[in-house]
Amino acid sequence: MLFLHGGGYTNFSGSLIILEPGNLVSRGGVVIVTINYRLGLFGMFENINSWSRSSIPGNQAFRDQILALQWLQKNIASFGGDPSRVTVFGQSAGAHIIRALLSTPSAFGLYQRVISESDPLDIPFKTPQDAAKINSYLLTLLGCNSGDIACARAASVNDILEATLKADQLALNDDTWTTFGLVERPTNDGN
Repeated sequence: MLFLHGGGYTNFSGSLIILEPGNLVSRGGVVIVTINYRLGLFGMFENINSWSRSSIPGNQAFRDQILALQWLQKNIASFGGDPSRVTVFGQSAGAHIIRALLSTPSAFGLYQRVISESDPLDIPFKTPQDAAKINSYLLTLLGCNSGDIACARAASVNDILEATLKADQLALNDDTWTTFGLVERPTNDGN
């Protein structure tokens, strides 16, 4: 079983205290795997021009999870697991990203079951247009011009984290921003 933690794509980790695997593991036949994935701007930022894949491809957090599933397929038997019986389970943002896994061809065959806990169904995936608007705003918070990826790359980790938090605190009332102000979420990029 692979656990994907929640946290609004901006916080928490695979060691999230909400997961206490002792009961499952003590019954035998279960191997629990937890992972970390890139959060905030590190995990969900997309360059406005990235649709050509010439700059910063987005959905890095999602790509981290696909890589973890690929690793599980190759290695879980060494830990007593069965690669033909992988269950992905997640809570909140972890459940949200499971919804994306269900429709992602590169994830097909890497898992057989899912358990989705508290998926925020009212939070849609970003469209390319949403990503352009949100990331332009995030660049502004970093003191960069829209599309100035070199400026964003030069920003400190602390500045990037602060920009992510500021953006998530906003609850703008249009189709791009959710009622929770959750701007860091996967983009439906067709991959």
